[in-house]
Amino acid sequence: MAGFKMNPNFERDLAKQVQGSMQREIDAVYRQYKGRSVTTVKSALKRKLGTALVEPSLSNIAEAISRGEKINVDL
Repeated sequence: MAGFKMNPNFERDLAKQVQGSMQREIDAVYRQYKGRSVTTVKSALKRKLGTALVEPSLSNIAEAISRGEKINVDL
């Protein structure tokens, strides 16, 4: 492709977008499900994020939200 320039920061920019998207979804689950059972929180995370979270991260995040702890996504 003549004239096409690859963004040299593509990977970094993509990671930021993914991180932001995941943070918004986890925040939504936190607001609605904090304090609920781990099983309930885990199901909500699976509905919101699909396969973006895998074990053991899925369980760790669900346990933290169940305890009422806010999660910060750091990729």
